[in-house]
Amino acid sequence: MARRGRGTPLIRWGTVGGAAWHRTLVFLLLSGSASGQNLANWNTTAGNWNTAANWDCVINGVSSHCVPGAGFNVINIGGDITLDTDATVATISGTGGSLTLNNRALTATDPLGIQMTGGIVTASGSVITGFLLANTLQLAATTATGSVQAFNANITGSTVGPLTVANQLTAANSNIAPNSNLAINSFSAISNSTIGGQFNINSGASLTVDNGSIINATQTTIASGSLTLQGGSTWTATSAPVLVGLSPGSSAIDVTGNGSTLNLTNTALELGQIANSTVIVEHGGSMAASGSGGNFLIGLGAAFLTDSKMFVNSGGVASANNITVSGSSIGSTALLSVSDSGSSVTAAGQLLVASGGVVNAANQSNLVADSFRIQSGIVTIDSDATLKIVSDTAVLVGSAGAGTLTLQGGGTATASGELVLGTSSTSTGTLNITDFGSKWNGTGKVSVGENGAGFLSVRNGGALVTGADASGLSGSIGTQSTGTGTVTLQGGDWKANGTLQIGAAGSGTLQLLQAGTVESGSAVIGVNAGSSGNVSVSGVASQWTVSGNLTVGSNGSGSLAISNAGLVTNTNAVIGDKAGSSGSVTVIGLGSAWQNSGILTVGGDGAASLTIDSGTVTAGGASMGSNFAPVQVTVTNHGTLSVLGDVSIGGAGPTTLTIENGGTFDSGENATIGGAGGDTTVTVTGTDSSWTLNGTGNLTIDDKGSLLVTDGGTVTSSITVDTGGLLNGQGGNIVGSVFNSGGTITPGDATGVMTITGNYTQSSGLLLFEIDGLGPAQYDRLLISGLANITGGAVDVQFGNGFVPAAGQSFDLLAATLGLTVGNVSFDVIGLPSDLQFTETVGANGFELSFGPAGASAPEPGSAALFVLGVLAMLARRKAVTRPSGDSYKTALY
Repeated sequence: MARRGRGTPLIRWGTVGGAAWHRTLVFLLLSGSASGQNLANWNTTAGNWNTAANWDCVINGVSSHCVPGAGFNVINIGGDITLDTDATVATISGTGGSLTLNNRALTATDPLGIQMTGGIVTASGSVITGFLLANTLQLAATTATGSVQAFNANITGSTVGPLTVANQLTAANSNIAPNSNLAINSFSAISNSTIGGQFNINSGASLTVDNGSIINATQTTIASGSLTLQGGSTWTATSAPVLVGLSPGSSAIDVTGNGSTLNLTNTALELGQIANSTVIVEHGGSMAASGSGGNFLIGLGAAFLTDSKMFVNSGGVASANNITVSGSSIGSTALLSVSDSGSSVTAAGQLLVASGGVVNAANQSNLVADSFRIQSGIVTIDSDATLKIVSDTAVLVGSAGAGTLTLQGGGTATASGELVLGTSSTSTGTLNITDFGSKWNGTGKVSVGENGAGFLSVRNGGALVTGADASGLSGSIGTQSTGTGTVTLQGGDWKANGTLQIGAAGSGTLQLLQAGTVESGSAVIGVNAGSSGNVSVSGVASQWTVSGNLTVGSNGSGSLAISNAGLVTNTNAVIGDKAGSSGSVTVIGLGSAWQNSGILTVGGDGAASLTIDSGTVTAGGASMGSNFAPVQVTVTNHGTLSVLGDVSIGGAGPTTLTIENGGTFDSGENATIGGAGGDTTVTVTGTDSSWTLNGTGNLTIDDKGSLLVTDGGTVTSSITVDTGGLLNGQGGNIVGSVFNSGGTITPGDATGVMTITGNYTQSSGLLLFEIDGLGPAQYDRLLISGLANITGGAVDVQFGNGFVPAAGQSFDLLAATLGLTVGNVSFDVIGLPSDLQFTETVGANGFELSFGPAGASAPEPGSAALFVLGVLAMLARRKAVTRPSGDSYKTALY
């Protein structure tokens, strides 16, 4: 080679790999005044640039290894460049080949820096200063101080400035600048590294962050692909939401392992806008969204059909300000699932389930929220998991559609606010509590069917506990006028620490079945005008315990049915309380019972009915009769009504008490029928049917009061019939003395025999007999086991049914075993034809009526008609009377 003088260009010819080639090297020599002069190009059109072997420079006649100077633009087209010495260039650009640095420093002074768009950049133990772009970048123990861009990057033990990756990243033991921009489109992994900036995972790619890595992301988008955070690594997202599921395919985040943490600061996690998305927090991993906007939005598929899921299990922990789990009207689904001991999900604000979203908590996990609302969707707390609502805001289930909360398998929920099921008029809210250990433990009240439909069931050992509001209300079923509520206790228990309203303003139903139980304070069935309340207590061990007053029909319509050995206990009770109300109670079946320790009022100002069919009703005292409306009480089929204290029967409206078919009524010493202005009828009819007043027993039949004791029925009491009262004993039995003080007493409304086991005393009023024929059941008889003392009033005999007695026929109307006293009594015979002769025969123990032919003379009194009775030594006489024309004939018995 010919050598030129110092500072002149050098042209070298040679071969590489046996091929003929030449390169033109244009550079400034490192000596003399030429240093720092005009830029020149160093072109490598083929082969290698290797300062250790292939190239040398001639400086002052001496050949030496050399590299381009600081002002050179190095252009590499397909060649490989290996740098084993420190170098400074303006730029390096290449569309192929490689750039390799081994423990060297390479500086690019021009902003265009180093751009190997088609090759590989490999650096080990080196320092790269300036902008760096590589198709494939491999850094080991290297510092890259400028911005770095790569389609694929493998970085180990390095420190890198802002990094942009378009496809694949592998980073280990490295520190990468916080304003990086990483678009992951292929399997990638980060281990024991710190990176910050924007992260985008696309094209089904996956990124694994491991071994204590720290990611500080200003933007995190997992459009299609997956992110795994493990090995105690921390990913902190700020500024922009973490978006999962933004392009077709599916996307996922998995935060796993103790210490692995995904933090969202002042930003949200959003799942499933366009594609399916899944987030998993497990094995001690944690995820937390805090600060303004720190929310979880699970399910955003309003325009695209998506499936969004978050799983927190195996000791995973997740928390956010607000958590929304929402499906969509187009059929998108959303799920939040927390399971296993130590796993928990916490909403510092609201947990909202909407549009068919689903939340499941199981296996001793914990779900915590400041407030809780199910617009429409399903929440299940299972297998000893817990739901805790911290604040006293209302818990809404079914506020905009159909919402369901289920506690099962020992799952529990605690809350201090009101529980509302079926909030709006078009919504349905359901709470299911089933299995032993499952429990709603609330210190607030519950509203079932607020404005819409509400359903609450407690079954198979489940439990419901409710507190009370400031007014003492613990539970309302059918709360507003449009609300309909149903509560079912089937082998479960409700402890209501306050008043219950069943049918508050709407329609309410309470059912206790198969050992279902309720303990409450006072209770009202059918509260407001227009409301309807219905309670049924059925089955052995089904029991409603009311600690205060029970009202069935306050201003609305109320019904209570106790059957199949069910039991209701309370203090005082009212059926049909206010004007316009109606109340109905039925106690049916052996073992069925209603126990009132206080006063039972059947009919306040409203309509009322009480039916006891084979069951039992007890009370401390009783009042039957309404001021305005009808009242009906029936004791039948061996049912029992037992009242320890006094009984008042009758009101301003019509009142009916019927004891039949073996029914029994036991009451205290005093009872009154009628006297309040309305027609009042008490009927005791049928064999084994009875009314017994305890103690000395005193029953008063007052104005418009009627007692009918018929067909083998029995009343055990002394009875006083006052003015306007009626005692009808057609085939009935009175065990006790009877006093007529102005009323009417008759052995039958139709014909029959009335038996008084006691005395009969009449100072005023009417004793009425009816005769319809000769048969033993065709004319009235009054049989008295004691004394009969008739000293006033009237005795009437009325013929009916077209019967006319013939001569020689007689009728024994009254018999008193211990004697009869008669005086100052008018006698009236009604319904005989004219000119018919009859004879009144008054004896020592009774009187009879006999008939002879018309116009016959009256016989003289016989010796049998003479009897001395008591201190009056009254003469009993037989008197013949010819009936004149007309309806009746009166005479006097004296």
